[in-house]
This record gives sequence, C-alpha cells and structure tokens, in this order.
Amino acid sequence: LTARGRYLFWTMVTIGVLGLDTRRNQVFKVFAVVAGIFLIAYLFAQLPRPKVRLECQMPQRATALTPLPIKARVLAEQAGLPGDLCLSFPRPQEWGSSIRYAPQDIFLPPTSGGRVEASTEFQALRRGRYLLRGPTVRATDPLRLTLTREVAFPDQLLLVYPRFYSMEQFIVPAGRRYQPGGIPLASSTGDAIEFVGTREYREGDPVKNIHWRSWARRGEPVVKEYQEEYFSRIAIILDTFQSAKPRPQDTRAFEAGVSVVASIADYFSRSEYVVDILAAGPDLYEVSAGRSLAYLDNILDVL
Repeated sequence: LTARGRYLFWTMVTIGVLGLDTRRNQVFKVFAVVAGIFLIAYLFAQLPRPKVRLECQMPQRATALTPLPIKARVLAEQAGLPGDLCLSFPRPQEWGSSIRYAPQDIFLPPTSGGRVEASTEFQALRRGRYLLRGPTVRATDPLRLTLTREVAFPDQLLLVYPRFYSMEQFIVPAGRRYQPGGIPLASSTGDAIEFVGTREYREGDPVKNIHWRSWARRGEPVVKEYQEEYFSRIAIILDTFQSAKPRPQDTRAFEAGVSVVASIADYFSRSEYVVDILAAGPDLYEVSAGRSLAYLDNILDVL
C-alpha cells in the first residue's frame, strides 16, 4: 500500500467497526464502497513489475545532519514509460529512524519519452555504518492506493561521518621532541634533508656529498653538509569507554566529543602536521594522517 492507501485502509477499518450493527445505521454502505475500491486496486497490484531500468547514484559517505541530494533516472525498456510509477527510497532495516528522505515516495507521471528523472534529499541524523536499501520502482493503480512488484536497485554500504566544523585557529602547546625518521617516514615526495653549508672532508664521508666547486677553489676536499628536517606531530586521544546502559546526556556528551575530535583533525589536515588519532576504550583504533600518510577521510572513517 502507498501512504494514501494505508490512510484509506485504516479509515475503512474504522468505518467497518462503526457499522457492525447494520440495523441501527447505514455506515456499512460506505464500508462496502471503500472495500470495492480496494478490491479493484488489488487487481491492479497483481500486474507484473514494470519493464523499466533504474539508475541511481547512492552516496557512499555523508556527514551527519548535512542534507545530500540524490538523483535517480528511470529508463524504459520499451517505447515510452508505462502508467503512473512510484519511485520509493526505503529506509534501512537497522537504525532506519536515523535516515530521512524528503520526499520518500515520488510518483512519476506517464511520458512518451524513454526516460524520466527525479530527485530527493537525503539526511542522516547520526553517525554510523548503514546498509542502505536501494530505491525501488513500482507501478500503481489509477488512484495510487496499491503497488505492484518492484524493480529494485542494489543495496549499498554508507558511512556517515560525525558532524564537524571548520576551525580557523587551534592553539596547541609549542614544543620540540626528537622524531626519528623525519620526513622520509611522513612523505614520499621531495628531499628529506636541507643543505645548510660545506665543511672539510673527513674520512668516511660519501663521495656523492663532495662539493666539487669548493674543492676546485680551495684545493682540498670539501663536502656538503645537510640538516635533517623533522615533522610536527600531534596526538589526539578520544576515550570511547561507555557504560553498558549510558544515560541520554552521557550519549550526547560522547557524540559531542567525537565531533570535537573530527573538527580538530579537519583543522590539522590542512596544515603540515602529522595527526595521530587514538580512540581508546573496549577496542583500540589508531590512524595517522597528514603529509601524504593518509587523508581526512581515513580519520573520519574510524570516527
């Protein structure tokens, strides 16, 4: 049943209950008319599924509370599309109340062309991993009460990122710690060391470091001297431990903490920092990003 069909069905049930005593009122006549309409609509629902092909680009990643447009295209396998079609976007079976489509059901008018397009707005209310059910196309009866068998689009996995905000500035305590490896471990592009000057040749220095022009000018071996560069590294620790039955305020506080971590990671992803995210709790998650190690999406996938 469509939304209109469900409304009319419960109206018919109510009328049927009120008209049980046929000797005291004539409500049963209205019930008979509505039941006859449903009987005709049921016969339309026995028609085969429409001969169409559905194309739709479902999102693979989204951000919580951020609307996302979805476009679908229905193509006829024969000349022209059949009668009224209903394009539906069903909610996932798990956490279905956290997914919203506006609108969820779209009725497509008949057209002589071989294609018709429609769009809806998708929004996830909370972060998580969802198995989105693919959209479906069904034919309807003239009154749009019932639906035939469906032409379905495959299901698809969706990752909903926590909501985060773009920060213009985030001050961290300044300090330097020795990080062995320097840039070679953090980036695969460019040189890892910086030329700072020359000095006298000492036994054991590699031949490739000889500065030939200075040797020719001074008449004695001179080698180039380098200083290794080091990257700035930031660690962000998120405590993911929660009690077995968390209170609503504890859940809201935890979700706010996840959003804060995502916002900080987004800020440092636009800088030269290497960011280590440590989510510690019943399970330990660790991911490093920055300087070609990974992208912000890797951090958001974990969060």
